[in-house]
Amino acid sequence: MSSSDKADLITKGGDLVFDTNKLREGFDTYIYDPSKALVYTKETTAKPETIREVLSKRDDYLFYKSASLLKETTVLGQISAKIFASTSAPDTDWFAILLILDENDTFIKGMVFGLLRAKFRNSFEKPELLEKNRVYEFDIDMSHYGITIHAGEKLGLIITSSSGYPSIGKNLNTGMNNQTETDYQIAEQRIYHTLKYKSYISLPVLADSMKE
Repeated sequence: MSSSDKADLITKGGDLVFDTNKLREGFDTYIYDPSKALVYTKETTAKPETIREVLSKRDDYLFYKSASLLKETTVLGQISAKIFASTSAPDTDWFAILLILDENDTFIKGMVFGLLRAKFRNSFEKPELLEKNRVYEFDIDMSHYGITIHAGEKLGLIITSSSGYPSIGKNLNTGMNNQTETDYQIAEQRIYHTLKYKSYISLPVLADSMKE
């Protein structure tokens, strides 16, 4: 990942880079307000372009895209995201959504989706709250998938803390019980992409064509 200006999903997104020598070090920030969580409707996920339309009206996400793939590339197997992130809250959620874009940056297909509740990053049996603004490593399982991506197409990645409510319960960011409590905390979220904190997507490919 590299720096992002999320004001426009298409022209001002950050970069997904295949070469760490092209990494622009830094971090990207957004604000997650549980009282304004993205509500799930059938229209929200009716087609890939609808996702862009919905998010273009919001500012609680980050968006990254790759350069066009030079050759046809087959992805097959386990996909995951490793993000280095900090938050001002004791707990929060991280969503990672991977999409395919065409050469004109139109969203044409959703690939995989992953979610991690931060306090369960090490164990579901022993939740651990976060220290304010400390950088942590989070591993997000995005499931198995198989697809052939055509030459000229691109990958797009959305990082957010708000998606799918009420199908997915919103995180109130307090570290307390999200189902029985009503108090919530607005959180400043930071995603890092530095030589020390290399956030990335792991894709198993059956070809060597994923190069810029």
